[in-house]
Amino acid sequence: CLITGSTGFIGKHLSEMLSEKGFQVFPLPQELLYIRDQLKKFIKEISPEYIFHLAAYGNKYHQEDEQEMFNSNILLLWRLLQATKDMNYKAFINFSSSSTLLDYETFYSATKGAGERIVKAFVNKYKKPIVTIRPASVIGINEQWEHLIPTLIRSCLEGKEMPFVSEPTHDFIDVRDLVDAVILLAVKAQEQKGKIFNISNNKTYTNEEVKNLIEKYTHKKA
Repeated sequence: CLITGSTGFIGKHLSEMLSEKGFQVFPLPQELLYIRDQLKKFIKEISPEYIFHLAAYGNKYHQEDEQEMFNSNILLLWRLLQATKDMNYKAFINFSSSSTLLDYETFYSATKGAGERIVKAFVNKYKKPIVTIRPASVIGINEQWEHLIPTLIRSCLEGKEMPFVSEPTHDFIDVRDLVDAVILLAVKAQEQKGKIFNISNNKTYTNEEVKNLIEKYTHKKA
């Protein structure tokens, strides 16, 4: 298995689960995505059966560089597709974002949406077993410290003040359930190629409901 973005929250969990299932996991160094010849050489040496493209930019609040969003979410996806085009892999899983479903467009959702369409066109022309997924709000052990739940926990346990808006809603999914779904789709990629799957619990919670739960279990107020 070849994985981009393997050092991230989801990437680490995916790598661990694949290793537990007996797969040999090769992280793809981010810098190789910018060097075409070295990228092709690295991939050819590994000859992966499964490719998981998680690397992205713009899904964290401090990631605001619009050019980097274009480079990471469109250009690097294209380079990876091109570098593996002639390989007889079993599955290529492209990670998109549930933000593409929202009415309010951002540069992040726009670039992720563009990536989805590039993948569809690639499958249409080259018939490759590529599947795109849109994860909901992913939670779990070692989640990014700046996300809602870890921030609320710190606010309760350490008394740290935080900005808070009650009304926004999230459809949460545990990272372990997400990884299970991703591996299942990798196995089924040939028959599901070109499709987009929303991976979620299909149930939303407001920020206020999340805060109330954390206050309940910590016995402290945020």
